[in-house]
Amino acid sequence: MKRKSGTYPLKLVVSARGERIYLHTGVCIEQECWDSYDERVTGGLDNERQLNMRLDRIRLEVADFLTTNLSISVSISELRRILGCIVEGRDWREKDGVNFLQLYKSFADSHQHQRTKDLYYSTIRRIEAFDPQCEKLTLDDITHEWLTRFDRYMQPTAPSANSRSIHMRNIRAVFNDAIAREITDKYPFRRFKIKSQRTRHRALPVDALRDLITMPVMDYERQYRDMFVLMFMLCGISPIDLCYLKEIRHGRVAYRRSKTDQPLDVRVEPEAMEIIERYHGNEYLINVVERYKCGYLEWLRRLNRNLKTLGGVTMRTRTTADGKQREVAVKEEVWPGLSAYWARHTWASIAASLDIPKETIAQALGHSQNSVTDIYIDFDRSKVDMANRKVLDWVLYSKC
Repeated sequence: MKRKSGTYPLKLVVSARGERIYLHTGVCIEQECWDSYDERVTGGLDNERQLNMRLDRIRLEVADFLTTNLSISVSISELRRILGCIVEGRDWREKDGVNFLQLYKSFADSHQHQRTKDLYYSTIRRIEAFDPQCEKLTLDDITHEWLTRFDRYMQPTAPSANSRSIHMRNIRAVFNDAIAREITDKYPFRRFKIKSQRTRHRALPVDALRDLITMPVMDYERQYRDMFVLMFMLCGISPIDLCYLKEIRHGRVAYRRSKTDQPLDVRVEPEAMEIIERYHGNEYLINVVERYKCGYLEWLRRLNRNLKTLGGVTMRTRTTADGKQREVAVKEEVWPGLSAYWARHTWASIAASLDIPKETIAQALGHSQNSVTDIYIDFDRSKVDMANRKVLDWVLYSKC
């Protein structure tokens, strides 16, 4: 089954006692990266050699077990467990429970995007700080009581229920995967409910947005304001998707949303084009990645930090240690909490205030289909184009 990332999981099929046992190898790749004739990972992936070594090891050890242990009389469920242990690289003779951390790391490593892996490993660091003996934890040890204690442990450093819920959902995803692979039937989340709370509204009122667009700023601040406004003008595009846009074709930018892999196609309005031309890159449409060799995340940190002080920089006279006076820039937080993500919320909120249908707003933001019916509907992108033009006309020219 195709995943949201566009990859497919590789499974090893074993026929035994009239049944077919599907073993998840933990490898997920795009369809074109699989050579079905030689049964090898191809396509020049960075980790191609490691993936093929993993698959070779699984094939060899499964074949060796089936060849040398044909006389062992075990149930089909026990055989499935044993083969699952072999695939995971665990000793199948150990029956004291599946090691939770090994299973968790294997699941985390199966994800293709580094950012996703980092999020899963951040949960591991929390677990290690909470339980010094976590290396010995089995799936059976992760109970309702353990989850409750872990949640209580995180509260002082992560008072927000939403922050803690990220780690709980990561653990739940591992259990869901283990159940799907018939490694366990334990599921502590039947009774443990992951708490969440409604996030605060992160949208600028239209008058505040107009002030931000027109207010005088220092020369070095202009780039940060321009990037925020450009994200807004491209229907709330995310910072990472903006940085890695490749080109404009026929007056439009087409890309896949990094978070959901949802395809998006946005018309570039003249006001947005004016900003793009100021920061046009060589390899990418916007030169952010080329200018910031320290990486995208460092640029995003600088962007979010400087957005909060836009227009709040004043020059003041300070006396230095040697008694001389000089002018220094002093920053003041004019826009508390403002970050790049506000551009997305602001676009959606203003669109809703103009009575643009929720379905059109959802399509503009790249939200996944809401129902099976939506999959069969070829959405008219001109509706999004008209919605964006209506939003920009209202914000920039007060035209309804």
